[in-house]
Amino acid sequence: RLYSETVSMIRQIVPDVSITADVIVGFPGETEADFEETFALCDQIGFAAMHVFPYSTRPGTSAAHFQGHVSHRVQSRRIRLLLQLAEMQSVRFRRRFLGSVRPVLWEETKQVGGSVYWSGLTDNYIRVLGQSRRDLTNQVTPARLSSQREDLVYAQVLLDGSDRRGPAPAK
Repeated sequence: RLYSETVSMIRQIVPDVSITADVIVGFPGETEADFEETFALCDQIGFAAMHVFPYSTRPGTSAAHFQGHVSHRVQSRRIRLLLQLAEMQSVRFRRRFLGSVRPVLWEETKQVGGSVYWSGLTDNYIRVLGQSRRDLTNQVTPARLSSQREDLVYAQVLLDGSDRRGPAPAK
C-alpha cells in the first residue's frame, strides 16, 4: 500500500514520469497467492517497463537455506505471465506520448531496416529513433514522437523549428 501511494504521489508531481521495476519471481516460500498479489500490484501500478527474472540460489546467502523453493516450471509460468503484462504496459506507456513533443538526448546512429537513424532517449526514458542530416551526438533537441512499431518509437527531429530529415552522417 505504501508503495502504491508513493507511486501515486510521484505521478501527481511528475505526470509523465517513467516508473520501472525489477521483479524477482519464485523467492523461496512464494505461494500462488503471493504471486497473484505481486501480479495485481504490477498491474495496478502500470510500469513503463519491468525486468522480470527468476530467483536463483546463491551459495552463502540466508535465502539458500530457506524452505519452499519454487520449481522451475512454476517460475517459468509466472515469469511468462509477468512478461506479458510488462509488454502490454510498456506499449501503453509509449503510445501515450505519440504526437507529443519531448526533449531527446541523441546518443548514436543505428541501422534499422536499411535506413540510418539517430537513437536517443526522451526526458522520460522512451527510446526513440529519428533522422537528421546534422550530427546530433550528445545533443538535446525537441522531437515529435510520431509512431510506434513493435518496441521502437519513431520521432520527427525538430531543429530550429523545422524538420531536417535525411540520412544521418556516417560514423
